[in-house]
Amino acid sequence: MGSALPAPESAGVLAVIVHQLVREVPLRGAVALDRELLTRWPEHEEQLRALDGAVALAERGPVSPEEIAQELGGGWVGEEALAIGLYAVLATDGLREALLLSVNHSGDSDSTGMVCGNIGGALHGARAVPAEWLETLELRGLVETAARDALAEFSPGPPSDPGWAQRYPAW
Repeated sequence: MGSALPAPESAGVLAVIVHQLVREVPLRGAVALDRELLTRWPEHEEQLRALDGAVALAERGPVSPEEIAQELGGGWVGEEALAIGLYAVLATDGLREALLLSVNHSGDSDSTGMVCGNIGGALHGARAVPAEWLETLELRGLVETAARDALAEFSPGPPSDPGWAQRYPAW
């Protein structure tokens, strides 16, 4: 099996949630905005069901991998991957716990972990990443620079890093 199929609605929902979190909107507020924006698109029903399913399952807290699969699927398509990643962040109190919950199932764990990492990272920040995970992170400097640059780009003010124009000369 391959990774989750890209779904334009799922990608848009993820982008809105992360963007709102970077702007310090609470997660539930970001999800509510996403839900409202999603209803404006044709054929949004499947994505909306997945989003609502994630929120509903999170009310129960962390559940077994079998319950995740039964309620949200295996993460093999975009809607399911988004639902599982979002559920994991909503159902836990920290990034480590969310990531572990999002990947410990029999489905497409790299996709669900990626979604969870994006949402959880935007919510909890880089300081929430366990130090032992950072020690073995490949290309750590590049990853940290890209994360800082994403925050600068999507924050309310313009980027102020003098190296910005060198890294992104088209801007």
